[in-house]
Amino acid sequence: MITVPNFNLSVGKPLSLEKIALNCSEYNENSILMVLKSAAKKHKISFGVEIFKLQYQVELDDILIIPGPVVGVVDCSYFKLTFEPKFSGISVGKCLAFAQVAGAIELVNHSETIVEEEVSYDALTTSVDYFSKAFLSSVYDVLKQGVIKSRQHITKVDPEIRGNIDFQSTISNASEFPTVQISEPTSDLDVNQYIKGAISTVLKEAKCTEIKGIAGELLNVFHEVSDYVPNINELSLSNSTTLHRKDYEKCLTLAQVIYDGFHYEGGEEDSFTPYFTINLDALFERLVSQQLEKQILPANFDVCSQLEIDHPVEPIMEGKRIKPDVVVIPKDNNKSFKNIIIDSKNKYSVSENSKLLVSNSDIYQITYYAQCFNTDYAILVYPGNNKNCSKYPIQSAEGRSSYEKKRQKAFDKIKSDSGTFSKLNFITHEVNIFYWRVDLTGTMKNTEQSFAQLALFITDLSKGELI
Repeated sequence: MITVPNFNLSVGKPLSLEKIALNCSEYNENSILMVLKSAAKKHKISFGVEIFKLQYQVELDDILIIPGPVVGVVDCSYFKLTFEPKFSGISVGKCLAFAQVAGAIELVNHSETIVEEEVSYDALTTSVDYFSKAFLSSVYDVLKQGVIKSRQHITKVDPEIRGNIDFQSTISNASEFPTVQISEPTSDLDVNQYIKGAISTVLKEAKCTEIKGIAGELLNVFHEVSDYVPNINELSLSNSTTLHRKDYEKCLTLAQVIYDGFHYEGGEEDSFTPYFTINLDALFERLVSQQLEKQILPANFDVCSQLEIDHPVEPIMEGKRIKPDVVVIPKDNNKSFKNIIIDSKNKYSVSENSKLLVSNSDIYQITYYAQCFNTDYAILVYPGNNKNCSKYPIQSAEGRSSYEKKRQKAFDKIKSDSGTFSKLNFITHEVNIFYWRVDLTGTMKNTEQSFAQLALFITDLSKGELI
């Protein structure tokens, strides 16, 4: 197995064309640029993601590859680009799971009826399992719409003469019964062969027992399809059907991810490196909205995503509106609960002691949002891991009095740290801004528990239970 050079990038850490050229000396810079542009175009078409921009830097006399807000791995033929999140512990596989849960990306917006019932995200621990679940879900979508079939003409001996008699074959074979020509449906097409091969790969490579079980069942469904796996470059869905089958397009794309993801480098046969990219900006924004909608009880609060209102100016500015990511609005105004503004921020910087460095523009924006929605509470939500995520206690077995003391202690700690809280003092009012990190590492259950803490903090803040 030939190992190709791999280059890691992340937001704020660009890659120079010169560095690639030094590690791929047999190719000139023009050739490398062509490969980069081709890969960028492919991922834009396949996943709707702008993975990077090329920028010439005068000081270095070099072209820089500026990564976009993506996570994933890009195949550039004789080298790879790995786009990493700003912190460790999150894989592209888990990002795919986030996208499925939040409905953030059209590519993975497939139904998960049967697969979701049989396989919990908590049972998945590896990228190959996350992607296998997505792929098998897309196979079920194909089965729901119907497997593509065509008619094939075959010649066989038939004592009941069901078909047109082939007199020449009957005479030449000297058969006791006539040879007939018939036309019958077949699902043994190249697109189905490709899908079946990917199912076999999942059965072999997946770590999750439930995933393996579903793959085995699906192989039985494709029992009429041969085991031959065609080259993806030779496949054409239009050759198999005149109908627009979006379910097949998604299934074939995810099947290719399964095939291309395995690169046995350094003897590690469990290394799964899927050529797949996801827009983290769109993903994180949608995940925050979806989780808060799920975690905050609708009896007392409305969780409004992308709520648009006019600027509070006269005369009204046409075509100009403000739209926070999330506004939590209490349903009963008589209780004096407060609106809470939430804005999600995937892009951020940290100081040497790992504290968030919040930009002026983010502070200006969230403060203005708070003014427009008549509240003095706002929260900026950032991605984090199990080491730096924000903590807020959820009541368990202890009594209410004991829990309230624990809760107040946690709140006092948050307000005493400039990395988690800021109070903006104005002449007539104040705006309290909280900086919150949710844990995106571990299992989906870990992430949902982290969002549950945020949801409880928001509702307690709105009710005025925190002083």
